[in-house]
Amino acid sequence: IKGFTRLISPAYIFSSATSVCSFTFRYNAQNAPTLGLQYMQSSGLTKMATPTLTSGGTGWRTATVRLPSTLAKAPFRLVFDLTQGKNATLSLDDIIFTSACCVQSITPACNAPVADFVSSLNGYTQVTGTDQFDWTRRSGGTPSFRTGPTSGNFGSGSYLYIETSSPRTAGNVALIDSPMYTLNGAKACSVTFWYSMNGATIASLTLSVKTASATKQIWIQSGNKGANWLNTRQSLTATATGASSGSFQLRFKGTVGTSFTGDIAIDDVGFYDDCCAGTTTTSVCQPTVYKVSFTSTMDGFYNSPRDDFQWARPSSTQTRPSTAPTADAQGVSGDNYLLTHLPTTLKTGSSALLFSPLFDNPVAFVSCSLRFSYWKYFTSTVSFIRLSLLVNGVNSTLWTSPGTASKSGWAVASVSLDTVQARLNGKNFQLVFAAVRG
Repeated sequence: IKGFTRLISPAYIFSSATSVCSFTFRYNAQNAPTLGLQYMQSSGLTKMATPTLTSGGTGWRTATVRLPSTLAKAPFRLVFDLTQGKNATLSLDDIIFTSACCVQSITPACNAPVADFVSSLNGYTQVTGTDQFDWTRRSGGTPSFRTGPTSGNFGSGSYLYIETSSPRTAGNVALIDSPMYTLNGAKACSVTFWYSMNGATIASLTLSVKTASATKQIWIQSGNKGANWLNTRQSLTATATGASSGSFQLRFKGTVGTSFTGDIAIDDVGFYDDCCAGTTTTSVCQPTVYKVSFTSTMDGFYNSPRDDFQWARPSSTQTRPSTAPTADAQGVSGDNYLLTHLPTTLKTGSSALLFSPLFDNPVAFVSCSLRFSYWKYFTSTVSFIRLSLLVNGVNSTLWTSPGTASKSGWAVASVSLDTVQARLNGKNFQLVFAAVRG
């Protein structure tokens, strides 16, 4: 834990009324971190009784939390608030509802990802022609003294801000528009975001909803709000926005104050309940969206230049190793697959990494899996193939090939992505295949 961290669950609802519902979770705590539990509904956050965590030791412990009967028949989310003690760490796992809960997970048809601006503008576009300058994506503090945030929301990452130093003058504005979203009729929908308005000469920050026919202001703040990031939640119902049907965009407007101490920033723009990303957005996991067959090229996959050996499409003029397949996984003769050969001269641990193209902002999915065929013919059973997920520079293993060699044909692997959905939602990611010499 570093500073304050908030972990929010998916949305749930009781499928039948109950007064004896509880959930359990496993944890490992070191140096007494502080855990606060709340539940979130449309009316806001409500605190729950939080069990006392036992610190120390190397094993996992289990805690049980009773849920109030008032949650029955009302959608809710669990909120874990973690606060750092001195050198404190806390790990959570296996959050499970008891059988008495009769809880169902709420899965909307599609779900707008959070714009965290960590590696891009997340589909936001600068407005031209009606403003005087642009918003800037930045990490760390802003260049000017005594203004702006010192880091992204919750102490890390990037954010968008307006720089109010020269040549900016009082009254200049910067406009930026979100991607296109769809409001699901009259259902409840709201937007939440974090903002920083730190400085002696802060002017104003405005949020509007832009439709095909009009742009309607729904929120504004002015003046110095201090050094901390602040959060707001604003209704996007038809009454509030005029967007009863069709598509809409969010528009943020930052206005320059009278001096350079007027920097304004936004971060972590997300949605609650029945907001839906634009109807043209589809999941990267749908088989019609992305299918790789390597029929004539590497289909955007590429090697790491620092590896000990490489992946490549075998050439028809090249002598294949005797352990290589003579046809692809569909039984078609030719070079329609990627091959890497591990010569016996390589030392143990040598590897070849194959990176996929960068997949952009997948939406929420249900029961999604990745399917691929592989051929593994190793004389040493300790050599293996590993599939990893790379998100924001963090690599985590999804699958490792069985220890035994496949000497008679292609094998098929299917890897579920359901367990990593929270990491994928709204973030760019890559798949990494590694052949490792045993």
